[in-house]
Amino acid sequence: MQNSNERLCMPAVPEETFVEAIKELVAVDAEWVPHNPGTSLYIRPFIFATDAHLGVHASATYLFCIICSPSGSYYPNGMSPVDIYVESRDVRAVRGGTGYTKCGCNYAASLRAGQEAEKKGYISPDLNHDGDYDDDGEAEIQNHTALANEFFA
Repeated sequence: MQNSNERLCMPAVPEETFVEAIKELVAVDAEWVPHNPGTSLYIRPFIFATDAHLGVHASATYLFCIICSPSGSYYPNGMSPVDIYVESRDVRAVRGGTGYTKCGCNYAASLRAGQEAEKKGYISPDLNHDGDYDDDGEAEIQNHTALANEFFA
């Protein structure tokens, strides 16, 4: 979240505030925490601008929030491996872009590829990247699926 906030010109949420907020929310909602195998508590922290006007500039005010929800497996076949469609037309990240951040536009970039994958019988697309680079400017082989964690080739 700190990296995302920095890239999106949002203030950092102090680590202690972040951790304490999650602990307090989980304590308040303790009876919602699932205990069955294959289940978990989905925790989603987020921050958004709260200025009373619109403009193309960073906001002066923000609200930090956390929501949570009991969750089962995201995919219909549970924790089994999923079939991934390798997408070659759409990209989610480009050098200098926001692909490494948690922001809404990155999820929207995967929608068309997700529909195409579903039509072809796949669970999720792997979105090719127009160049992921490490700190030394060297290309990395790193892909992200639209709906899950990343994998390395």
